Amino acid sequence: MAKEVIGIAGCGAMGEPIATRLLTAGFEVWVHDVRPRSDFGAIAAYMIEDAVEFAGRCNIVISVVRDVSQTKSLLFGKAQGIVQGDSPPEVLVISSTVSPRFIRQLLTGVPTQTSLVDAAMSGAPYRAREGTLSFMIGGSGAVIDRLIPILEVVGTAFFVWVTLVWDDNQGAK
Repeated sequence: MAKEVIGIAGCGAMGEPIATRLLTAGFEVWVHDVRPRSDFGAIAAYMIEDAVEFAGRCNIVISVVRDVSQTKSLLFGKAQGIVQGDSPPEVLVISSTVSPRFIRQLLTGVPTQTSLVDAAMSGAPYRAREGTLSFMIGGSGAVIDRLIPILEVVGTAFFVWVTLVWDDNQGAK
C-alpha cells in the first residue's frame, strides 16, 4: 500500500491537536483552514491555503470543520469545493458535528471514486491533545481498516458499524 498522506480540514480547537499528534507520530500531514496561515503556530508550515490543491495532495481528508454549513462550504463551495476538483481525495472522513440525514445526503454528493466515512468523534480539545478521543465510525470495512492506524494516534475508543445505512454513527454520538 502506498504511504498515506493525510489532510486535516479545519484547524480549530480539535483539528490543530489532531494534526499535531499525527505529525508527531510520523505521518505525512497537510492542513487546510479558511483562516490565514499567520493565525497558526507550528502547523502553519504544513498549511495549504488553496482547498483544491490541498485535496489533490492528500489521499485521505479528515474534516473537522464545525458544522453542516462549514462542511458544505468545504466540500462544495465556490471558494473551497474539495470534492469538485480534478483530484478529490480517495477517502473523505467526516468528523464534523453533522446530522445522520446530512451524512446520507453526502452519499450522493461526493464523487464515486471517493469513499465516504462517517467518523463522529466525542471528546473535548484536551482529549484531542491527549489522544483519547472516541469515534463512532461507519463505512466500508476495508476503508475503516485503513483508517484505524491513523485514528489510533488520536483516539482510544472505536465503535465501528460496517454499514451503508449511515444512521448509527452520528446518531450514536
